[in-house]
Amino acid sequence: MEGPGELSPEQWSWKSLLPSTTGSVLIHVLVFVALSFSFRGCQKSAPGVSGGAEFRTVGLVVVESEGLSDGDGSSDGLPMESPEDARENPSEDEQSETTAESVPTAAPSLNELVSPLRSPGTDTNDATNSELPSVIGAGSPLSGLPAGTSGATSDLIRANPAAGGAAQSGGAQKVPGQTTFMNIADTGRSFVYVVDVSSSMTEGNRLQIAKSQLKASLRLLQPNQFFQVVFYSEPPTTRLRLRGRAAQDMYPATEVNLLLAEREIDRVEAQNGTEHRSALIDALSLAPDVIYFLTDGREPALSPAELSEVKRLTGKTTIHVIEFGNGALSSRTTSWLEKLARQSNGEYREFVVRE
Repeated sequence: MEGPGELSPEQWSWKSLLPSTTGSVLIHVLVFVALSFSFRGCQKSAPGVSGGAEFRTVGLVVVESEGLSDGDGSSDGLPMESPEDARENPSEDEQSETTAESVPTAAPSLNELVSPLRSPGTDTNDATNSELPSVIGAGSPLSGLPAGTSGATSDLIRANPAAGGAAQSGGAQKVPGQTTFMNIADTGRSFVYVVDVSSSMTEGNRLQIAKSQLKASLRLLQPNQFFQVVFYSEPPTTRLRLRGRAAQDMYPATEVNLLLAEREIDRVEAQNGTEHRSALIDALSLAPDVIYFLTDGREPALSPAELSEVKRLTGKTTIHVIEFGNGALSSRTTSWLEKLARQSNGEYREFVVRE
């Protein structure tokens, strides 16, 4: 039994622990407060301010710009490309359209392949840039005349702009199947040119004029027409032979054959004397529609018997006769060259070529 003033064991244990517990709590609170005043910021150089440095003012600024809002006036917050950016960065559809336009849909014309390159600012309507020359291969000018030729020969074959630059006779437009030689035009499917190449043809540049006119006349032929050239001075006569081609009586007037013919014509040289009959007989043996007979010599003349022989062999062939003259007064009598043209329904022309 406990006496007065004495504590029970339970009372004694709580009262004895209370002072120590209270003291421990006070000590911990004091330590925590002391430590809180001694804390520094994360940055060592900062003076203990929260965050270790002075706070900065941060705000949001809303900038209204054209093209940022939707149709209802609200903005989706995405930037819109300017027209300049759109041109620099085309869309996929525009890129595909550009690619489609750049891909050719047809083969280039020939004009295009061969025309000289035009520099910026060149007029595309300039005929000198857009039109092809009618010359096949290297050769004479379009007029068919040597440079500097004038006088009585100035009215020979020359270019006619209205007909696309093709050589024409006296400015007349060419018709299908027609060609012109020394200003005499005729139509047919086969043509034979009989050209005097005797030594006298070197006078007054006659042979050069004949070659130029011959090449110009051949250029007017179409691929479905045929041609042959007989060069003569003294027997035997020489027919045109195209290199790289089998020998033929008549050649089709294809571009390749015409080019080869021009090269052979350029190689011909004048030499020896003159003998007309064998050249005419050789040409008539080919039975062409038209014969162009060019010479600069009336002598030696064909006899009446020889003219009769030629007439018998002529058949349906037309013989046109061209004579290079020197301007001397001609006899009032009809020459055998005029008779030759008349008896074969042909035309006779004299051209004065001075020495």
